[in-house]
Amino acid sequence: MAGRAENFTWDEGDLEIDGGAPAPLEPETKAMLEGKQPWAMNGQTLQLVQRAALRVHKVFPAKPLYVCREVLNADEIMTWARREGFGSLLPPGDLHVTICYSTQPIDWMRIPEPWDEKEDGSLIIKPGGPRAVGSLGPRAVVLFFNSTVLHWRHETIKQMGASWPYDTYQPHVTLTYEKDDLDLEDVDPYTGAIHLGPEQFEELMPDWADEIREVPA
Repeated sequence: MAGRAENFTWDEGDLEIDGGAPAPLEPETKAMLEGKQPWAMNGQTLQLVQRAALRVHKVFPAKPLYVCREVLNADEIMTWARREGFGSLLPPGDLHVTICYSTQPIDWMRIPEPWDEKEDGSLIIKPGGPRAVGSLGPRAVVLFFNSTVLHWRHETIKQMGASWPYDTYQPHVTLTYEKDDLDLEDVDPYTGAIHLGPEQFEELMPDWADEIREVPA
């Protein structure tokens, strides 16, 4: 049994159970593949997308990968940062959330597309929830927050072979590399919504830090 759905071809051999025998299609999966209900990710459809990508992965050379989403409401966050006493900030267009930082070359086309974003590719982190301002590494000051969606996306890309330089993944927005005399314990975290743009895939550049420029807050 073979077919086509959502612009990729699939075959019953793409779904396997123990021993290598094809697994039967679940009713929900079958309805999605036949176009009888909206497309959504479940265990089987994710496996189909990944296996379909594997069939063509040799066409694309493996390269180091950096994936991020730009912060679209950076002005709101910078207004908050000024109120909290930051003296220097990254330019609004440089605020982003990193999802993947892989020095290990991988085939980008193996990575399934995200499925829990808006039609324009954007993603909104709702107001509230755990937030904190703290240091990351020797220089960076960041806004930490939680997002199940970003955690899931990070782990999905790692499953495709991407590396990650830290023990864990914690979504954050880097605010500055110039902390000056700011006491971070006195900073109340930004608790508003964080509007993120579509995913941006770029080849990882090891000298990215040389391009950092900041602006007075």
